[in-house]
Amino acid sequence: MPSEHSTHPLARRITDYGQFAYPVADNIDTCLGILYEGKLYETLCAGYPGREIVLNLTHAYGLISHEIFWTENDTYKEALDTLPVLADHIAETELGLGDLYNVSEIVENFHDWDPDEHGPPHLTRLNQTIISLTALFDRPAYRDAIYEALKDKSRSEFSELISMANWFYGEDEFDLFFSFAEVQPVEALDSAHWLIGISDPQRETFITWARSHMPSRLSLSEGARTQDYDEIATQILDRVIWQEEHILKAAQDRLDFTVWGLCSANKFMAANAAYLLEDLPVSQWPVGSQGIIAKLYEEMEPNWTSFKSKGGKGHYTTHKERLGSLLEKANQPS
Repeated sequence: MPSEHSTHPLARRITDYGQFAYPVADNIDTCLGILYEGKLYETLCAGYPGREIVLNLTHAYGLISHEIFWTENDTYKEALDTLPVLADHIAETELGLGDLYNVSEIVENFHDWDPDEHGPPHLTRLNQTIISLTALFDRPAYRDAIYEALKDKSRSEFSELISMANWFYGEDEFDLFFSFAEVQPVEALDSAHWLIGISDPQRETFITWARSHMPSRLSLSEGARTQDYDEIATQILDRVIWQEEHILKAAQDRLDFTVWGLCSANKFMAANAAYLLEDLPVSQWPVGSQGIIAKLYEEMEPNWTSFKSKGGKGHYTTHKERLGSLLEKANQPS
């Protein structure tokens, strides 16, 4: 039997509205419209609305909070005014791990600002609300539940557990994600943010582990692009190349991962590996790389785009242009 609150519009997931697969920010007017039609502020101010509605709204605010916190818009006023009331109801509700993660999203979104900016004025009046939500994680039952769940690295929501342990309890993000990668490498590397700013010992630990999943004795001979890497090796190569500024600081590491990438049968993987040579003198390029770059250049369509980044900034160009620049560099007199 459905609960007495299950048919209430506020008990329906906010992701059921708007265009499928679009970010909530792109559907914010639709989402808030539904919440307001459900008498969001009035319903919550009338008393405890029931666990189903509280948990659903916790999920909804986890999704919309960044947009309503950091964008000044008069239509967000009711949602902002309701949050302190919702926070009081959340404190009265027994939360599962998924619910705690939704709360953590609200807290993190509140603090996700540019250090040089103060943000919209309404943030100041929400300070106490965020403090009260943060205090939930001090409850022994919730803390113990998170740490107990972290023992099981096969859990599908392990990344969410890491996020909470790092934010609220100061656990080292790299250590937790690396232990996750040893059990579920593809899932752990789904996001590579935990490889940013790692220490030298952590980098060495990761590189040693990554090398253990890569083939040995590859060379860039004629027809070298034959490697059809498995899912784990593909994920490792993709993330290492993406975060090369943080991972490939040793010359030998950069050389080896460049060769592994250039040997890929996937032309886009091979091209991305070629871009690891952009800042190196031609004399340091692996033998045979110029021939592979020339063939990649021929395979690329003029309109296929590539994002060129450096130091956290970047711009779009084309694969043809980047590969062409490498060939020009290689053909310059030494």
